[in-house]
Amino acid sequence: MIPAARFPDAADDDEELSKEEIAAIKESEEDIRAGRVRSLSEIMKDLGDDEVIRIFPHR
Repeated sequence: MIPAARFPDAADDDEELSKEEIAAIKESEEDIRAGRVRSLSEIMKDLGDDEVIRIFPHR
């Protein structure tokens, strides 16, 4: 996680989340809890491009 202190000049987003955005966030959280996630390495391999994997190796 990137500490908030690294973004001292970042604008605050004071706009409320829509019902659709909140629902999408909840759905994403459920997917993560259920293990329905994929690594960047897996996705890049599926796309036939492992260049990012070589630049940023999986730890």
